[in-house]
Amino acid sequence: MKIMIVDDEVNIRRALRRAFRKCDYAISEAADGVEAFELLKQDSFDLLITDNNMPGKTGLELISEIKLLKPNLAIILLTGRPILLEDVPKEVMFLAKPWNEVELREKAQQIQAMQSIQ
Repeated sequence: MKIMIVDDEVNIRRALRRAFRKCDYAISEAADGVEAFELLKQDSFDLLITDNNMPGKTGLELISEIKLLKPNLAIILLTGRPILLEDVPKEVMFLAKPWNEVELREKAQQIQAMQSIQ
């Protein structure tokens, strides 16, 4: 499975990468929504894990743009700030920071299992 991790904080990206260290996933990183959008346009990914609060382009803005190009991309939205859940598209999974690594890996495994069925 190919995962794109997007967060403006390098320590968060490292922590997310560490959460999957024992999994056989190919992981790419982007420091903001603009960079992520360009990478997502150029390559195919199975899962996008993105922060919401980032300079330039929020996670929700990235999600709305990328869903037009890749409607089947699985997405997990992370945020440490309050967010109205009604603003999060229903097909997007949501996790609050700090996240639970077991729950994060389980969500990724569920996505992988669903994709293997399709």
